[in-house]
Amino acid sequence: CWAIYKKGTYGDFLGRGVDDLKEALFLIDELHKVGVDYIKIINSGIFMPKSGKISRGGFDKKELKEMVSYAKHRNLEVYCHANGDERIGDAVEAGVSCIIHGFYISEDTLRLMHEKHVCFIPTVYALLSLSEMGDKNIVKDMVERHLSAIKRSSEIGVTIKAGSDAGSFIPYGSSYISELELLKKAGLTYEEVLHTAISKPFRQGESADFLLLDGFKVKKIFLRNREVPI
Repeated sequence: CWAIYKKGTYGDFLGRGVDDLKEALFLIDELHKVGVDYIKIINSGIFMPKSGKISRGGFDKKELKEMVSYAKHRNLEVYCHANGDERIGDAVEAGVSCIIHGFYISEDTLRLMHEKHVCFIPTVYALLSLSEMGDKNIVKDMVERHLSAIKRSSEIGVTIKAGSDAGSFIPYGSSYISELELLKKAGLTYEEVLHTAISKPFRQGESADFLLLDGFKVKKIFLRNREVPI
């Protein structure tokens, strides 16, 4: 499936572009027909590692609100790529289910996310991976700022979920582990980090899902960054 973005702005390699609201609603219907559980809307550009600015992208407030409402009336969750506090705030006000990235988010917007039960996928590893593509000091400062925002979001009570933004130049698997390590670096406890990686409540008495692999040999197990003898 595909993300929905505004033609002429960021998003052409992620999904399908639209010129207006009518086209956007048509794409939402197309996604609904194929049975997706959620849609992704691109509501900003990306963090540019050479300048520290956010590139152009996204929809105006009215368009975004109509798109989100239309999707939710079809029982579709809306995940939103959003960077820059204004664009993030617009998405939260529009009623999205989740903010992906959230670079340059403010405390006021984090509080609004908590109030509206919007979850946060901060993708710190994706940000860190930009170090080789731009000004390392700019990226380093942005990573530290984002780690602080993650810690603050945890303190406020925003639901955080782990996601590495794998694909393109970011490897699958290892990047996810790195993301969990970065969440720990942000100041989350081990239990809080575990909560970001699971979908069900982590408490005694809850049902659990197990993955059974035929012929898989476990080589090493790590607990709290230490190897456990097996």
